[in-house]
Amino acid sequence: MRGTSKFYFSCLLFSLSWMECIGIQCYTCGLDEVDPNLDQPDSYNTTVDPGRATGNKMYNESCYLMETKTGQNVPITLTAGEVEPYMKSVEELTAVVQFLKSANPKWDLETGFLIYEEEYIVMKAKLKSGGQPAIPEWDSWGELMFVNYDMSMWIRECTNVAHCYEAKGAYIEQIPSFRGCPGTNFEYDNTCFQEIQGAFFVN
Repeated sequence: MRGTSKFYFSCLLFSLSWMECIGIQCYTCGLDEVDPNLDQPDSYNTTVDPGRATGNKMYNESCYLMETKTGQNVPITLTAGEVEPYMKSVEELTAVVQFLKSANPKWDLETGFLIYEEEYIVMKAKLKSGGQPAIPEWDSWGELMFVNYDMSMWIRECTNVAHCYEAKGAYIEQIPSFRGCPGTNFEYDNTCFQEIQGAFFVN
């Protein structure tokens, strides 16, 4: 079965800046064969370590994850102030703060601490088994996850090229998206453009 699709190409749209196009670094996603481990051994990793330059990359993953800031193992900074709206009273909050600190000195809501989903689940279960007020499910902390989301994991070093590219498709209710380093070092006269091309698919 053959189908047609329209793809839209824009140079520099997702480069970090025009000055860096001499470099060049590009936001990259959507092509699983563009493997970070081939660029730098053992660099593929989705875990974020805030404040530390890990060099972790995940740009072989779907562009949807990059656009929605999901797909990473991101810790949140949890404090008493963040938990308070979920408590019925000051007394409940105080009980949770004291219980967690006694259970694990690291779980100090008064000073705040970084915690990943796996440990959070353990902490939540500890509160339940201790008969303490419940804290929210992990997914409730979406805004806190955005704070520590690491966009640098989507950046790829591109050599011998002067532009980045983005391609979006429209094919049987699918909207595929790809970004990254172009396969040619052709330098366009204009710094940003859009072009529509037809593409054929064989299923």
